[in-house]
Amino acid sequence: MDRIIPILCLAFYLAAHISCGKAPATTRSNLKQTSENLATKPASNDSSNRQDTATICDRIPQIKIIPFHGEKGQDPTYDTFMDLGEMALPCLIKRITDSTKVPDPRETLKFPETTIGDVAYFLIVDITKLGFAELLPAEVQNDYKRNGVWAYYAYVKNSKNRERLQTRLYEWYRQKYGKDARSLAQGKPS
Repeated sequence: MDRIIPILCLAFYLAAHISCGKAPATTRSNLKQTSENLATKPASNDSSNRQDTATICDRIPQIKIIPFHGEKGQDPTYDTFMDLGEMALPCLIKRITDSTKVPDPRETLKFPETTIGDVAYFLIVDITKLGFAELLPAEVQNDYKRNGVWAYYAYVKNSKNRERLQTRLYEWYRQKYGKDARSLAQGKPS
């Protein structure tokens, strides 16, 4: 009888996690290892590390959930970007102008015209902890106070504004890190 209760508890625990669609521990650890490998390559192989980090942005369309408060553990691809942190910024900035449509991965109200560039911007904001509208023009910041994320979408609807935002992000990156994100996104030394 003493053994039955712990076995039942374990069975219930496993059944709950499997039915909720949680990835098995081996999958989670493999994903964590993959992101750690990308994030911690040795300095002697720095150009290879930049190349791997530059290609991580090819995985943006795989993101199914961007958690509302940036919590990890809900989407393995999102978690990989968060684990890479600042190393992912150059390729994310490069993708700001990518207008390929993808399903909106945010947990909040969905916007049907979401693009890879939008998801890249959401990731940049989560990684850097910048205010969502901080690098947007003053009039968009004011509109953001009234209309939230819809102000952002109205702004980037114009492709020239996407290019302006990208330029502003490249400049912000250069000032903050003293490096050229354009060359880093290409896998080249800055």
